[in-house]
Amino acid sequence: MTLPFLILLTLAADTGRVEGTVVNGTTGKSAGSGVPIMLFRVDAERRQPVGSVAGATDADGRFAFADQPALEGVVYVPRASWQGVEYLAPKEEMTDLRPGQTIRFGITIYDAAEEEAGPLQVAEHEVQLELDRPGWLTISERVVLHNPGRTTWIGRPVAGAAVASVRRTAGLPLPPDASSAHVYDESLQAMTQDGQVFLHAPLRPGPTQVTMTYGVPIRGFPLTVRRPIAHATGSLIFAYPKRLRVRTAPDLEPVDHPHDSPGGEPLAMSRTRRPLPAGSTFDFTMDEPEVPGEVAWLPIFAGGLALGAGFLLFQRRGREGADDRAALRAERERLLGAVARLDAEHAGGRLGRREHRERREGAMRLLVTLTRDLDGRG
Repeated sequence: MTLPFLILLTLAADTGRVEGTVVNGTTGKSAGSGVPIMLFRVDAERRQPVGSVAGATDADGRFAFADQPALEGVVYVPRASWQGVEYLAPKEEMTDLRPGQTIRFGITIYDAAEEEAGPLQVAEHEVQLELDRPGWLTISERVVLHNPGRTTWIGRPVAGAAVASVRRTAGLPLPPDASSAHVYDESLQAMTQDGQVFLHAPLRPGPTQVTMTYGVPIRGFPLTVRRPIAHATGSLIFAYPKRLRVRTAPDLEPVDHPHDSPGGEPLAMSRTRRPLPAGSTFDFTMDEPEVPGEVAWLPIFAGGLALGAGFLLFQRRGREGADDRAALRAERERLLGAVARLDAEHAGGRLGRREHRERREGAMRLLVTLTRDLDGRG
């Protein structure tokens, strides 16, 4: 064999083929030719692109990329672009490429529409209460919006927007007095205006998850918070630390879910008995928490519901002496265990990189403060 032939044979042995088809979910037919395809090589651990190659579909809606490098720890992710919206292959199809292998993907695109094909729905809604800073109640929500149609809603252009391409697709109303709203999903563009969180991202058919937090000032007890329901909601789950005394309207039924926060405190969970119609409200009233003494370390973590940004609450116990130091040492061990569980969830792929970093940093800040308090007590 000649040297050039051996080189080609070696290269072929270290490459594979990526191919697939694109279907238009609105028409139910092949997407046809000319749909732009971008094939990304993604570091599976860091979930970051390490390379890409561009192509397009043929007349039958097919695409193919030959001689793609088979790299350890790298998965291939194809993306189609159609009418200004991007579509990825299903996550379960994303896999690594082995030498000599052909992997196949299927991508469904949809025609874009400014008008909704049907009323937007909320398939799942989770709400969690936290007391992470003095004078404020932090509320974390996970809302799963559902587009029941066969077109992607891109919304209408926003009048007066600095950028002409800005469109509004959905609004999530906030309780009165709510502030500091933040949406944690990197793929969603959102802004807060007139008491609502407005989404400026396209809503594809099926589910779109929104994870957000906001604060409500505590001006006294009992504290009543009214959360408007803008879209018909199939199920709402409500969670809060069991030490809090909370009443809801409508009444909820308890959920038998023996879940503790990673810090070790039990969480009370309940759900709506029936769907919530659009235009209704979900109200809850919180009485003054019963805290023994002035200062007690009490960790509260929102990890079990995966509501996005996890928070830890601590307050100090007023007792001095050996009992107090023992309680602080026990609390430090619980925080260390919470950090270890976060790392395990991240390593097992159950927690994203950004969410893991934010939760871990919050736990570590409290751990540092606790350790300083212990050192100061001798």
